[in-house]
Amino acid sequence: GFVYRWSNRVEDLYEDDVPAEIKRLTGERMGLLLEMIRWGQLKACTNVFYPGGVSTRATVVSLITPAVLRKVSRSLQVNLASKITGILSASTGVGTQPIEAAYVVVCHSDMEKDLRAELTGFVHVSEYSSRQVMHENELGSWENFRFITSPHLAPTLSAGGNVGATFLSGGVAGSTSAADIYTLIVLSQEAFGDVALRGKSAMNISAFPASSKTKDDPLGQRGLIGAQTYFTCVRLNELQMAVVETACSFL
Repeated sequence: GFVYRWSNRVEDLYEDDVPAEIKRLTGERMGLLLEMIRWGQLKACTNVFYPGGVSTRATVVSLITPAVLRKVSRSLQVNLASKITGILSASTGVGTQPIEAAYVVVCHSDMEKDLRAELTGFVHVSEYSSRQVMHENELGSWENFRFITSPHLAPTLSAGGNVGATFLSGGVAGSTSAADIYTLIVLSQEAFGDVALRGKSAMNISAFPASSKTKDDPLGQRGLIGAQTYFTCVRLNELQMAVVETACSFL
């Protein structure tokens, strides 16, 4: 749960309806909060792969490579992981391409440049024949993977090996600093599960305008809105999902 607060001055003097906007943000933030709980649970997967032939996060000094994704694909298929999406056929439209049945990969939006540049044959969503995207943030497809990016899926700063100025380190380019480590989570059909409450009582929302006077706020100077819910997420099969930890290029 979480709480937003504002003052009576905001209600009395601002020309915009700030409390109404805060109510809208409350709904958006609750959805993001649950997504971050999922992200924290899924990136703790123990089936971890590293590009560049290294075996630990602290020695990663490589961008994403086709080789590491093909290792992930082989691992998932050996462990009978079902793909999430089906085949999309090409159409008669100019420049459209068929899309393979795929596992879904989620990662930070910083990875967009590397996915396009390092994966030869990467197909952007604009080239999908039917424009059937899984999510509004879907970036594209490569072999049997489809990629969804989000700026909320933050990297672990300065956790890799020492890199040059062409890599991100601490969010900027650094000559001798450790590389930021970006996590790509590869999901199959039965990789994880989550449980959220349903129905009108699933989320407990409390809203109090600043004008409400109480013994704790006799002048009516503090408004607030809060939201609370129960939620849990669990990894169901470590070997039917994977984590790739890689560096990211600096632009």
